[in-house]
Amino acid sequence: MGGDVAGPAEGAHAGLARRAFLTGAAATGLALPLLRPGLARAALSGIPADGKVAFKVMRKGAHIGEHSLRFDMDGDGLTVQTDVRITVHVGPVPVYHHTQRCIERWKGDRFVSLESTTNSNVSHDTTTARRTADGVRIEPSGGAPFTAPADALPLTHWNRFAYQGPLFDPQGGKMLKESLVTRAEDMIQTADGSSIKVTRWSVTGDGVMDDYYDPSGVWAGLHVKVRDGSRVEYLRL
Repeated sequence: MGGDVAGPAEGAHAGLARRAFLTGAAATGLALPLLRPGLARAALSGIPADGKVAFKVMRKGAHIGEHSLRFDMDGDGLTVQTDVRITVHVGPVPVYHHTQRCIERWKGDRFVSLESTTNSNVSHDTTTARRTADGVRIEPSGGAPFTAPADALPLTHWNRFAYQGPLFDPQGGKMLKESLVTRAEDMIQTADGSSIKVTRWSVTGDGVMDDYYDPSGVWAGLHVKVRDGSRVEYLRL
């Protein structure tokens, strides 16, 4: 996701692409002070009734793109497809673009696999992850494959209970260091200007962000601080 520009390409890529869209920077480990709920409920709690959720992405009051997810059920199988399209301008000039497609698969209450492709004017990343008998085998973009713990999950935001265990970046494939600081009731604005009641999950670590979930558990918004100190906001459509 793109930052403000001290060197547009470098600032945009490191600030927004790595932190705002699905991820933070790379590190290892995770410590979350959460009680572990039932995995079936955790895995399926964020599925919207109509099978889709989408956001208008804003930065400094400017509309810079869209982020959408589609949920397809087939028996006890779930496929979640994420699509992101971002363009950052300095004045009238487009200085950074970012597209991402991520396909995430679940079987019942278990994460099965992920394939992610991300393109921008500064990089191309492909990452795959799949469950094996030993854990979650991750082939990161530009790095050596490794096996993450069996309860590792991608940080794709829609499933709020993913924060209960180790997280990995679906763009670069690296393990993330994140800590859940607080959960609190809040109100946020949607793209049409209305307000909805939400639970705010505040997270620090490789990224500093607030994820928001509506009373049914569906992802409702994201506020993330990026490298230049500005804030990217997701307004649900």
